[in-house]
Order: sequence, then C-alpha cells, then structure tokens
Amino acid sequence: MPFATKIRTVCQSVSQLTLGIASLLAAYQAARYTTKGYHKDSQMAGLTSFVGYLLICYRPTGQRGISFNWTLLGMQGLLLGLLFGYFVGQIFRRVGGSDTTIAGKTRDIFDHAFIALPAILVVSVIGILGEYLVVLLNRYSVISEIVTRVANFGSQQHEVVSTILVGMLTTLMGWLGMSGPYATFSFNDDPSAIANLNRALTKHSLWQIPYKYTGTTLFHSFGSFGGLGSTLALLIAILIVAKHQHVLRVARWSPLPVLFNNNALMLLGIPLLLNPLYLVPFMLTSVFNMAIAAFAIYLRLMPPVAYPVPLGTPGVLVAFIGTGGHFSALIVGLICLLIDVLIYLPFVQLSEDVVATIERKEDAENEIS
Repeated sequence: MPFATKIRTVCQSVSQLTLGIASLLAAYQAARYTTKGYHKDSQMAGLTSFVGYLLICYRPTGQRGISFNWTLLGMQGLLLGLLFGYFVGQIFRRVGGSDTTIAGKTRDIFDHAFIALPAILVVSVIGILGEYLVVLLNRYSVISEIVTRVANFGSQQHEVVSTILVGMLTTLMGWLGMSGPYATFSFNDDPSAIANLNRALTKHSLWQIPYKYTGTTLFHSFGSFGGLGSTLALLIAILIVAKHQHVLRVARWSPLPVLFNNNALMLLGIPLLLNPLYLVPFMLTSVFNMAIAAFAIYLRLMPPVAYPVPLGTPGVLVAFIGTGGHFSALIVGLICLLIDVLIYLPFVQLSEDVVATIERKEDAENEIS
C-alpha cells in the first residue's frame, strides 16, 4: 500500500489522542456529572478531576519534558478514571465548590477556583499520593507481575469448563473496564497455541493437536465476535430494533471498527461498560459461543484452530482462517453469531423501553417546573 508508513503514523497519532486518553476524559466526565447531580459547580469539579488524574498518571523521568503512564490514561485505566472522577465529585459535594446558582452568577473563573479551593487542594494531594503509589508499584514490578501471572493463568487452561470460566472472567473484567486473562496475551504468548501449531505442521493434520480447548481455540476464535461481549451481534440487534437516535447514531458509526474487533466506540457510546442492562447478554454470548464451539470440536464437526490469524481479522472469519479454510468452522461461527443476535434482541428492546420511560419522566418534570 503506498504511503503505508505515513498513514499508519497518522492513524496511531489519532488513536493515541482519542482512545489513548479515554480514562482521562472519563475522570473529567464522571466528576462533572456527579457534582451536577448534587447541584454543585460541575465545571470546576471536572477540571480538577482532569488535572488530578493527570497527576496520578504522571511518570517522572529525571529528564526535561513531561511523560505519562499511557496505560492508565487509555482504555485499560477506564475503571480507575471513572472511580476517581466519582470520588472527586463526592469531595466537591462535601468539602467545597459553589452551587449552580452561585456558579451561574460568577463570571470570573478565579472566583470559581477560590470558592472550590479546599476541594482542589484535597484532590491535588490525592493525585500526588496516587502518583507516588503508582511509581512505587512499578519500581517493584508489582503491576507487571500481576499482569504476567494473570496471562499465565489464562494460558494454562486446557479443559472445556476451565477455559469457559476464564473466558467469563475476561468478559466480566472487560465490562468493568479492565483487562482479563485472555485479553493480555496473543497467539505467540500462548504455549498451548504454539504446541498445537507445531503438531499441525508436523502431522499435517488439525485433528491430532494436543490442546483442543484453549483460549485460542475457543475464546479468541468464537467468544469475542467484534470484541468482548460479541458486540458485532449487538450492533446487528440495534440496527434491527433500536429507534432512539443516539443509539442508532453510535451504531451507524461502528460497523467498520466492530467488524475488525475494535468495540471501544460501542463500549463508551451505547454505553456497555458498567451498564447493568447489558451485563447478562454481554456474558452469555461469550459462554454460548465457546460451548457451541467446544461441542462441535468434540463431535469432530470441525477441527480446532491451530494456525495464527492476522490481527484485526473479522471475528466470524477467525476460525475459518485459523483452521486453514474449513467451511465447517465458518458455519459454526455464523450459527454462533445468529444466536448472539437473538440473545441481544430482547435486551436492546428493554434498553429502548427504559430510555423512553426516562424521557417521559423528564418531560413531565419539565412541564411541572
């Protein structure tokens, strides 16, 4: 592809400055909406949370310039950003910050800051202490050790039940905004996948590989169509039954990234993260897909996945390519996708009803006021 390096550089820059600071934006919005619910100065709370979270993510280098912990700033730190923003909102609720009527009359931003000074000082101290704690954890490799142990735990599961349970844990942690066991390692980091590949190349057969039920053969090949929670099926379900413009707008912008297993837009835009309405289908689709795939492998309706698949391959095609082009794997994948859509449909309709109820309630309150 002509100019591939330059195009990749531009795309990476855009990604880094959008999804790469998702947790920072989450901290800002969580503080803003929390204080707004208590009729406090939401603008000052959001700005304070923004700076406070930057303090936590600051990484001292001993050189000139500024460096940040991009892991905490990006999607992997989303839960931390939300919790920090909510905590900042509670601080503004109790310690400082003018109410909305005073904030509306105050024209000067410095007046806002002086009124909220106690809360700003508290958040600043918490940010500095948080930054010191993160530096301390990195110095003694605590975080990297946890990530390594979690990844190793996922790669050691070779039985159907244990693999499905770890897949459920990974999906649940994804719903919480964290990285689970199967989200922290790739094909090359999975010893069982390498062993399967070597056996397949040696025996020229996929039916004799030693590990048939692993994170690679079940979860990555069938348990995450369109990303965690099989969001490709959710996208299809939304396009079938959704009527609210916000949800439809997000869905119409999502097909291309979701098709290539990047579901960040839907996780944040619907939203799916921490949304109890979608927790059940988010978990069930992954479980059903892995169970159906395991059953098909057990009955020898299709071989297990043994070959590596390029990053970004559409979810439904992962098993087809990973088995060297077995159409039975493609058919099983399409069946799983159909079942996933059927699972999501009633929950999308339930979400539509909840949104409609909230809108009617808000309209009634506006009429009374």
